[in-house]
Amino acid sequence: MKIEKCLSKFNIERGTLVLGMTLITIYILSSLVITSLFHHLDKIDASTDDPTNTRNINNETFVEDPTALFHNPTVNNPTAQILVFVLSNGGSLSDYYTPNAPGLYITSGSRTLEQLHEQFPEIIEKISPNKSNNEFLIKKSIIIGKDAELNISDETIRLYSPPIKDNHPSVIINYGNTTVINSTITSWDPQMNVPDPNPYHPRSFLISIGDDGTFNVKNSTISYLGFSLGGIFTPESSLAALNYYDSTGFTIENSTISHNMYGLYTQNSSNFKIKNNQVYDQVGYGLDHLSGSKDFIIDSNHLFLNGKQGVICAHQCTNVTISNNLVEYNNEGIGLYWLTNSSVIKDNIIKYNKEYGLFVKTTSSDNLVEGNTLIGNGYGIGLMENSNNNMVRNNTILYSIFTENPIFNDETSESNIIDDNEFITERDVLSTEEQQDLLLQLQ
Repeated sequence: MKIEKCLSKFNIERGTLVLGMTLITIYILSSLVITSLFHHLDKIDASTDDPTNTRNINNETFVEDPTALFHNPTVNNPTAQILVFVLSNGGSLSDYYTPNAPGLYITSGSRTLEQLHEQFPEIIEKISPNKSNNEFLIKKSIIIGKDAELNISDETIRLYSPPIKDNHPSVIINYGNTTVINSTITSWDPQMNVPDPNPYHPRSFLISIGDDGTFNVKNSTISYLGFSLGGIFTPESSLAALNYYDSTGFTIENSTISHNMYGLYTQNSSNFKIKNNQVYDQVGYGLDHLSGSKDFIIDSNHLFLNGKQGVICAHQCTNVTISNNLVEYNNEGIGLYWLTNSSVIKDNIIKYNKEYGLFVKTTSSDNLVEGNTLIGNGYGIGLMENSNNNMVRNNTILYSIFTENPIFNDETSESNIIDDNEFITERDVLSTEEQQDLLLQLQ
């Protein structure tokens, strides 16, 4: 019995050893094959001067798979899939390049969606072609190169956005010039046959990168775009409907931006205008300006029912003018935050926001807050966290819900000038003439 047990144990150990050696050998061979394959692919991509899937039409270049054009790591042109992956997983946009992703890359020339549909019906499908209005389902991402132009006018665009967690939705990425006029752009859930309602998985978005071109939106509707994984509200984990990186000179006006993760996000962008828009019902921020954005105007917009601030400017924004806006029913109204300096908030009506109607916070200095009317906010105006040398004058603050102190200047914020403001608490009674004057101001 002892001999049989020993032999049995020996056979088991020998079998285990043989199996282990076999697995190790398979792993080594597989690694060599995979390494060789990737090395071969790198060589093919790096040496491909004229990919077979490039179409030349009237001396204009279209590439259905931009891998070969973008393989050079000195070209900072991330694809849709890489943008979705990187910006939802804590990466930095400038650190990533395009490895591979199918889509339509326009390198030069001026095109319309109708023209693109005629050449690429498998990518841009026309919905109800017999109807007078133009409706398109964009099944893959479109990239507009630095020397290209895309004109979208009087059209409805549905960006393919499958309702699964690890999807790759269709997006529009602009490096050149894109104009959207009298049009609607939304995500599209192909299973439910409606705009994708879920902002917590990768969902379609619009993005413009670089100062070589512009992305203008006029008289249009932008809705059900952008996403955040895990519900985390950071630039590294979320994307807005409209995203501008290092962009300049664009205009968004007379448009509706609604039902998105964020409405608009800018980073290190300048000399742009956001005017006469309806911005409402975003999960997070209405307008979110960050990281060195400067010299821009936000004027005459209606911002309401947004889950965070109606307007927030943060992290070294400078020379911002926020004027003549109606900002209501948001979590907070207007905020200057984190080293936002030399800016103006004036002549806005800010009412019924849950927390602060208006705040200047976290080392934000040399700003002017003037001529604003604040009604029924949780708190009125806040100057906080080492925000110095700001001027707050000629504002009217009525009925702050949680405090009888209309303007809060904390002990860390110094040399602020607070002058000639009018305060009305719930115990004050307005005369009939004062009520009429106030109503005229709010119209």
